[in-house]
Amino acid sequence: MEILRFNSQCVSCILGKFLNKARDGTDEVTKLDYARKLLKIIADADNSVSAPEIVAMATALKNKTFGFSDDFAEIKRYFNDLMLSKEPDFRASIENSADPFKTAVKFALLGNYIDFGAMYSVSEEKLNDLIDTVETAELDQKEFGNFLRDLEKAETLVYLTDNCGEIVLDKLLVEQIKRRFPNISVKVIVRGQPVLNDATEEDAAQVGLFDVTTVINNGTDIAGTCRKKLSEEARSLVENADVIISKGQGNFETLHHSGLNIYYIFLCKCDLFSDQFKVPKLTGMFLNDRRMSK
Repeated sequence: MEILRFNSQCVSCILGKFLNKARDGTDEVTKLDYARKLLKIIADADNSVSAPEIVAMATALKNKTFGFSDDFAEIKRYFNDLMLSKEPDFRASIENSADPFKTAVKFALLGNYIDFGAMYSVSEEKLNDLIDTVETAELDQKEFGNFLRDLEKAETLVYLTDNCGEIVLDKLLVEQIKRRFPNISVKVIVRGQPVLNDATEEDAAQVGLFDVTTVINNGTDIAGTCRKKLSEEARSLVENADVIISKGQGNFETLHHSGLNIYYIFLCKCDLFSDQFKVPKLTGMFLNDRRMSK
């Protein structure tokens, strides 16, 4: 059965983010040519191509037309520093909770809000409000129980990160995994090149993730985990892992129904996801790929 990975709502979102990328002073002929090529990328994409793959192609077109620019470099440094400044408080909340491991999972879930790809803006006030709900935030209890049982048996775990800032909370969860399940070998995978505000090796270094566990990049500039385009090392790790933690919507879009033992952790941040799961925006999701309904 073909898996539908593209959607009309994705078309609207991508056009909204990329049509107005021309630099000041760009002539109208160049802007029109860019718009036509962008539309062609979308028109030529079949239903199995995910939105993150289209975003990668749109980004390449933008850079080729107007010159390379890492539009989110400053934003990434800012949110990494912001979350690092709060790290002592996050760690204290985890350590002082009744269940440090579960609390770390919930922190990692709530941190998925820092997403300039799925949303047009990120509010620090809203981020703080979400983080403050960590004690009352809910996880699917049956699936969380499955998660714990899988970790008890696992020898290898791959952790697929998503965004800047959020990666600080991913680090704290990795620490808890290694503490509670010391026999598990944990590998963290980040993006191979800058894309949106997704975490790369540079971000992992900034937040100290290399000091906690092994970190590699996936070899791509896709804001997700497209198996056929991963580096050989990253693909082997993903396809042979006993357990995979997949953060964020982009990783879900590129991986869902893959049949791997993936636990998806994300907030529903756009209409597509809210409609798909029939929940309000910013609802937290904790799902397993093998037990998801088709």
